Amino acid sequence: RQMCIRDRLYAVGGFAASGQHLDTAEVYDPQTDGWQPLAKMTTKRALLGLAAVGGKVYAIGGWDGGSGLDSVEAYDPQLGAWALVASMSVKRHGHASVVLDGKIYAMGGCDGGCLDVVEAYDPQADSWQRVARMPRGLHSHAAAVMGGKIYVTGGINNWNTVNSVYVYDPQANAWTQLASMGTARHAHASAAVGGKLYVFSGIGGEDEYLSTVEAYDPACNTWAQLSDLTSARDECVAVAL
Repeated sequence: RQMCIRDRLYAVGGFAASGQHLDTAEVYDPQTDGWQPLAKMTTKRALLGLAAVGGKVYAIGGWDGGSGLDSVEAYDPQLGAWALVASMSVKRHGHASVVLDGKIYAMGGCDGGCLDVVEAYDPQADSWQRVARMPRGLHSHAAAVMGGKIYVTGGINNWNTVNSVYVYDPQANAWTQLASMGTARHAHASAAVGGKLYVFSGIGGEDEYLSTVEAYDPACNTWAQLSDLTSARDECVAVAL
């Protein structure tokens, strides 16, 4: 996974070309155009969540090659070290993680089955608290923050790729179903910019690699098809700059 903090880009964990699960991390400095290795994580993690808050990078759950993980660790750039923090209430991989109002939200994922469990981490209290469950269990979905709410798109539910879209309002602690995407997709990316939510690529319902892009307008609760990417891809990421 990749995450930007303090004008640096952090790449953490994942799979090596050999299929090995990685505990390594490295950081990219755009001023020097160079990568530097960091201290290794305490645990090998692939299919993890990654979030940056309070000047630290958090590696959340994942898969170590034998089981799902509920452990969470934080990298402090000042100390140059990883340290375990409070664990989640469930083991999960293939989940989505975002930061909203200074808290990390971990949503869904898989551990023998699709999870609908959502929990929020408060770095000041070093504690996780469960919040309202998603309307359905999902893994390999995408999540993005827009307008103080969390938008979750697509994913897999009971082995089926879905086109569903849900929004979480932390003030009401409630999920609402929105208009569905035009295409069912998982292992895709999403990003919010200019008051709209964009979803990119992924894998469709027939295990087809997608190049399609859609945009959601919350003002009218509708999706619009946009120009395709130049090539189909999955397990991609997207950011707004």
